Amino acid sequence: MNSIKNIAFFGLMGGALAIPKPATSQSHLKINYPADVGCGEVNVFYTGFPAHHQMVIDQGYNVTAVDISLRNEAANLIKAGFNVYVLFQGPDQPVSNIADRMAGTQWGIDAVGWDNLHQYRESAPLTPTVFNWGPDTLSESITRRVPLNEDCTNKPGKLLAYEEICDPTLCEKITVITNGSLEDLLKGPNA
Repeated sequence: MNSIKNIAFFGLMGGALAIPKPATSQSHLKINYPADVGCGEVNVFYTGFPAHHQMVIDQGYNVTAVDISLRNEAANLIKAGFNVYVLFQGPDQPVSNIADRMAGTQWGIDAVGWDNLHQYRESAPLTPTVFNWGPDTLSESITRRVPLNEDCTNKPGKLLAYEEICDPTLCEKITVITNGSLEDLLKGPNA
């Protein structure tokens, strides 16, 4: 009886070992935070809800304060030497917008304010993700995980884009900045 069990066991094990993993499997690869990087070498992709989205308003947030905090945090990251792309959109927009914006860029880190984690894993599967815990903690959530190896006071990163996509019936105001202007970012909505 033991020999039958052994044959069955080794037969099953041999069959299991003979099944090849898909060539596209990345399960063996490790997600690492960028290390030993300097000013302008780390691209950050950040998404969440637009500050003026109706869902944010309905939750009782002071949307003006949220808007100012989100802009300041993006500016803080740029001043700290990171290249930043911000895409804020609500659930009324296709999640594929994230993939469209992430395509063609090597992302060092992505940050999630509220949602959309699945799309990150699809678009940049080996990019580490951080979560901020409020509108004024984005830069801290990134800089504590990816400390740059130099002082970037005189060598800031770039604003890759600051984009809010929202149906006008759901958002009071939106901002789209694709020219890289930090000044426009800090001006506020509809700059």
